[in-house]
Amino acid sequence: QDDLMDGEFTVYDTLDRVAVGDIRTRLRDILGAFLFRGEDIDKKVKVLSGGERARLAMARMMLEPRNLLILDEPTAGLDPYGRDQILDEIENYHKDTGATVLFVSHRMEDIAKTCSRIMVMSDAKLAMFDTVQNVFARADELVSMGLDIPQITRVFLDLKKSGYDIDGSVFTPERAVEEIFGYLNKKGKLND
Repeated sequence: QDDLMDGEFTVYDTLDRVAVGDIRTRLRDILGAFLFRGEDIDKKVKVLSGGERARLAMARMMLEPRNLLILDEPTAGLDPYGRDQILDEIENYHKDTGATVLFVSHRMEDIAKTCSRIMVMSDAKLAMFDTVQNVFARADELVSMGLDIPQITRVFLDLKKSGYDIDGSVFTPERAVEEIFGYLNKKGKLND
C-alpha cells in the first residue's frame, strides 16, 4: 500500500490524483464510505494509522478499473460498523465493475455475508472450492481443519444435532429467519 500513496498528500488528494470523469464529484462520498469524514479527509497520509492507510489504499485501488482485485484481511481491526461499510463497498465494487474479487479472511461471518464461492486451503492444498452454502454444509470438516464457521451456522448445527428438523448449513441471519419460520410452519406453530 505504501507505494500507492505519497505521505505528503492529503487523504482527499490521494484519491483525487487517480479519479477520472464523474467519479471526481463523488470523492467525499467514497471517502465517507471508507470511514473518512470531516477533517479526516484533510489529514496527510503520513500521519494515518495502519488501519486508516489500509482503508485509503483500498479506496484508491477501487477507483481504478481492474479485472481482479485481491484483498487480504480487508476488515481486520475494524469495528462492526466499519467492517460492514467496507464489506458493502467490496460488494458494490464487484457489482459495478464485474471484477473478480479474491477476498482472504479468517472471519467466516465476513465470508458468508460477502462471497458467492469459497476456496478453502489446508496444508497448502486446495481442500474445498464451492458455493458458500455447500462449504458451510461441511462445517465438521472445516472445524477439523482448524477453521472456524459462522456463529449462526454453529447454532443451527447444534439445533440439528439436538433433533430439530432444520438445515444445519444456515450461514446468514436472513437465512436463519427463513429456516426458523419454515420449521415453525411445519410444526403448525405459526398463526396466520
